Amino acid sequence: MSTLSLEKARTFFDADIAKQFEFGSFQSLKEIHEYLFREVYVHAGKVRGENVSIGNFRFLSAIYLSEAINKIEEMPERTFEEIISKEALHKRWVM
Repeated sequence: MSTLSLEKARTFFDADIAKQFEFGSFQSLKEIHEYLFREVYVHAGKVRGENVSIGNFRFLSAIYLSEAINKIEEMPERTFEEIISKEALHKRWVM
């Protein structure tokens, strides 16, 4: 993560900007991603249309993104652990 993104992440929580977002939805994840990375990536906050990898890690293939997003959105959000699991899948599979 770039220094700029790390600083924005600190501000995101320290300045209570996080309270503006409704956690648990894909829409909120896109908005958070755009907030944190808009100065770094032109595609920040957008669903990618191409396959992406970082080092030896390959993200979910672009052709499966719509299906994965729908499945993640259907996941329950009754407990803190369920919400964290859902957010982690959003980040790992989609963004």
